[in-house]
Amino acid sequence: FAVAAHLEPEILLVDEVLAVGDAAFQKKCLGKMGDVAKEGRTVLFVSHNMGAVQALCERGIFLQDGTIFTDGTATEAVSTYLRTLEQAAPQDLSERTDRQGKGQVRLVGVEISDGGDSPSATLATGRPARFVFHVTNTLPRMSLIFAFYNHLGQAIANFNSAVYSPEDSHDPGLGSKFVCELDELMLAPGQYRINVAIKSNGELQDHVEAAAILNVEQGELGGRPVARGRRGDVCMRHCWTLPN
Repeated sequence: FAVAAHLEPEILLVDEVLAVGDAAFQKKCLGKMGDVAKEGRTVLFVSHNMGAVQALCERGIFLQDGTIFTDGTATEAVSTYLRTLEQAAPQDLSERTDRQGKGQVRLVGVEISDGGDSPSATLATGRPARFVFHVTNTLPRMSLIFAFYNHLGQAIANFNSAVYSPEDSHDPGLGSKFVCELDELMLAPGQYRINVAIKSNGELQDHVEAAAILNVEQGELGGRPVARGRRGDVCMRHCWTLPN
């Protein structure tokens, strides 16, 4: 990237440069791309980082199956892309072809609940949450990663079964399932999509965007009401000390 940026090309093609490097490197990349654009040269920025696309780009092109699906403003392209993900979510996961990975193991189902017996795609802020991921089979050193994304396509929280905690456990009776439980859901009311990836021995086996859609209703966190319309996507327990 450093070499290409300093050659002063008429067209700078940048492909997922923000997927690598530390924060300082990414900041430098963003600054250089901004400088190139201000000089009147063309920057073609390829990325799945929707926040960066909207911040950097004026024009957006959304490609689907190798053809131009949308060509408009960056906001229009991002909105169309996110809508296609939401439309794909209700499909049977075992039949979806818009996925990546070697495919030796596949995600075939996602169950969401508040910890009760009945699955529900709607949870409440501050209440328990339980996510069950059904896979076709198990492989050595297999892990499952899932993440919440907001309506702008920005990642909110990430969960990785390979990052161990003393509270984790193993249950041979689970079969081909991964279960992740939260005591309190700290998402603000709104709609979120869930991306899921499966790895084995460090190799990506499956990756599905919008494997499920989660709706969060208003609730309470630590006895404090959390309603729709608040700013931000994450709530945190907190305590005030107020003057008389």
